[in-house]
Amino acid sequence: MADTPTPAGAAATSPESEAQPTQNLDSAMDDVDLSSPKGAGPATDGSSAVRNDSDPNNPQFSLPETELQSRNSVPYSVRLQTFASWGITKVKCARQTMNERLGKVTRTVDTQMDERIENLREAQRNYMQIMNLAKKLSMQLKGFLETQRSLGDIFSEYGVRVMETDLQTELLRGSAVQRTVARNGEALVAALDHFVNSINTLISKTMEDTFAKVRAYEATRVQYDAFRVDVEQLQAFCDANPANAAKQSKLEAALVMFEAQKANFTVVRNELTVKLKFLDENKVSVMNKQLLLLHNATSGFFTGNVEILDRCLKMYHIRRLDLATALPTQSEVTSTLMELPMGSAHPSMSLEETNE
Repeated sequence: MADTPTPAGAAATSPESEAQPTQNLDSAMDDVDLSSPKGAGPATDGSSAVRNDSDPNNPQFSLPETELQSRNSVPYSVRLQTFASWGITKVKCARQTMNERLGKVTRTVDTQMDERIENLREAQRNYMQIMNLAKKLSMQLKGFLETQRSLGDIFSEYGVRVMETDLQTELLRGSAVQRTVARNGEALVAALDHFVNSINTLISKTMEDTFAKVRAYEATRVQYDAFRVDVEQLQAFCDANPANAAKQSKLEAALVMFEAQKANFTVVRNELTVKLKFLDENKVSVMNKQLLLLHNATSGFFTGNVEILDRCLKMYHIRRLDLATALPTQSEVTSTLMELPMGSAHPSMSLEETNE
């Protein structure tokens, strides 16, 4: 029987060629060292290697590489579509913002929410002014107390060197009074600093966190209005041209996106409402507590009531300033006053005797 002719371009097969893939596979499996812990690496001859996932020391199949592979597993078309959708949304929001400023479109207005946000901004401005004035008062009082303490030191040094007994007595008394007032002033300065720090925390952290949510609410509102305007325009065109199937399909897609934006806007608005409620309660509580501290410390200082000052510092866990370490303690001041002669004249009496 005559041999059948082979078509052009077709390779003739032989038993040797059919057995070649099996031989190559066997040789590739022989090249893999399964006993080695690094057997997961690629073979030197270009053949595929067996992956060893059980080896924790193998950096090739570590977690960052797995995360990178999962990111790269997203199809390029999907990533491109996501980027295009994001760009279209940003363009719509920019157009909506510009048209709102020009008065060409309407914006969603929540009167109650806008009033609460404006009240929060007004409260932040008032608290900022209070904090700045309290900080200024603290700085001025620190300078005043430093000068007063220096004056008490001068009185004490000069009182030790002076020879006249009456003058020495008045100088030591004046030194004790100046140091006592300076020590009480240090407590007032510590209370003022605590007041300033608490108000600053309320403004820069608590209120700022709420304002971040306000900015997110404003951005979501603009995005919601942008899709709402698109739906209104497409709806008006479809009502005028009901036979246009292309616009009808666009309207249906726009309605789906608008409902998603509406749901997102509702969630953000509810979250902002909860944050504003908690902030109102928090700022009132903090302000009441700090004002009570400031009032008690101020009245205790100007009335000379040391017990009120100490009680305020102990109640709010406030430590005195480092400058207070250079000042005498209350017991030292009391002992100094007790050592002074009881029959010595008061400064006002000495002045009257001098005038006589």
